[in-house]
Amino acid sequence: MKSKKVRFLLAGILILAMVTGGAGCSKENNGGNNVTKDVSGESSKSETDKDMEEAKTTPFGKYPKTITYTMAKETTAEARMAEGDTYENNGYTRYLLDKLNIQNENVFEANTTTAYKQKVSLAIASGELPDIMIVNDLSTLDQLVENDLIQDLTDVHNNCMSDKIKEIYDSYNGRIWDMVTYDGKIMAIPGTSIEGSNKLLWLRKDWMDKLGLAEPKTLEDVEHILSEFVTKDPGGNGKGKTIGLVGLPTIAGSYGGSYTWDPLFASLFAYPKQWMKNGNGEVYYGSTAPEMKSALGVLSDWYSKGLIDTQFAVREYDDVTSLIVNGTAGAAFGPWWLPRGDSYEMNKEAEWVPYVCPLDKNGELTYYSQNPCSNYIVVRKGFEYPEITAKSLSVIFDYNRYQDSKDNELTKYQTETGVHAMANPLSINVDYNDAVSISHKNLQDALDKKTDPSKLMSFEYGLYETISGYLDDPKNATGDQWKTYTARMVGSEAADDDRLKAVDPVFFGTTESMSLKWGILQKLEEEALLKIVVGDKPLNYFDEFVSSWKAQGGEQITKEVTEAVNSK
Repeated sequence: MKSKKVRFLLAGILILAMVTGGAGCSKENNGGNNVTKDVSGESSKSETDKDMEEAKTTPFGKYPKTITYTMAKETTAEARMAEGDTYENNGYTRYLLDKLNIQNENVFEANTTTAYKQKVSLAIASGELPDIMIVNDLSTLDQLVENDLIQDLTDVHNNCMSDKIKEIYDSYNGRIWDMVTYDGKIMAIPGTSIEGSNKLLWLRKDWMDKLGLAEPKTLEDVEHILSEFVTKDPGGNGKGKTIGLVGLPTIAGSYGGSYTWDPLFASLFAYPKQWMKNGNGEVYYGSTAPEMKSALGVLSDWYSKGLIDTQFAVREYDDVTSLIVNGTAGAAFGPWWLPRGDSYEMNKEAEWVPYVCPLDKNGELTYYSQNPCSNYIVVRKGFEYPEITAKSLSVIFDYNRYQDSKDNELTKYQTETGVHAMANPLSINVDYNDAVSISHKNLQDALDKKTDPSKLMSFEYGLYETISGYLDDPKNATGDQWKTYTARMVGSEAADDDRLKAVDPVFFGTTESMSLKWGILQKLEEEALLKIVVGDKPLNYFDEFVSSWKAQGGEQITKEVTEAVNSK
């Protein structure tokens, strides 16, 4: 792995007292003086028996006594845990307790990413880090490394991560470990960002059939369909109440999120909020490229014609979702997993179908690939059991999926509740880069009787049973059954279409000037794009925005990004 230079210092941080704890999963006594107690209250220093040694040096070895570790936890309003369960006691935690004898104790929880980041920042500033936590951005990881607050996890990776998990990470061709390696040391365990979550155009196919509309391919086709939806009201919402295309005020720039308009921009070769290289090898910021102006012109035109939700500029994610669920809207951009089970339960005639659209002049639809790391597990320096991180991932993403029986307690819990993965204490994703395509093929072969369903890994077997439930009786299927079928069999197939072509951003990190000026530039960009789309400013205002962006720090940041890219 290449050596990584940390980009900036954490100002004002309270540095923790130096500790001498080992790196974990080492067969030597680490002699740490910051000792974690097990639930019996005995010092972990005394636990040198054979079982403890095996537990600390293997992926699946079970601790002889329950080891409790503290952590920070991001939660979600859509956890879907069984009644009475919590983030410290649910199907995931009970499975880990049974297999490894470990138990999380959450020192704080936060139910939004913003609130979670704020609490993590406070924990870092106070110097009171939990034993284990997940950080959501590379700059925070940089800060933790620079200030020597987290553990070197190289030995943890080498000794306590199963071969299957290592194989999964290797599917990213080294990119993923490069992101977390500093001076030859692995300082975090990364969450994977799989390919295949690029956006598709989801349309109400039942509305299209009612109006006799053909499958769209071009921007013009999409405009025609939206116009028909809005003017002819196929959903019976009432005059002026049907919405064509939904959206969010962020407009574009998120790889896997829903409701933003990235495919429309990509059809005109615009890649907002991405650092790209042009044909001359020059680094540029996508939101300031000339192609952006053309895409904004299309959106502004559609907005003026009433084809886009007139309230999109003040919508939040849940507001937009409600438009999908209640049948008000007929079109949305989103990844293969966009379908909503509650939409089906509201109206089983509502048929949402994904399209690779709008195609560009080459008959393709490009999309920008993403940072291979979505988030990062870090361990407080001096924590006695850093190997818990790799062992937990090995149990959840290897043993449970590929080795345990199909009717194990966690798989049954997942199937019965539809529990959100956020209920997992270490709720990162660990999957093959092409996991969506692999899973679709495995499920299709099982449904077509080409393979024995019992040979599916436990996670896929649960999906297979849910999908089979839908196919056996669609009219009486649950929303979860319909959602799983539509996402896994229809959406993921569309996401693997040969007409989809990836283009790769060249930079995901942070530079010195970014740390000072990026917030101001982001606000400038968001306000300018919104004003153009809703007609508060003419299209030519884009040129003024670009000039202001460069003058207020964008030009200097571009130079720094160029230097960083060229130094690789």
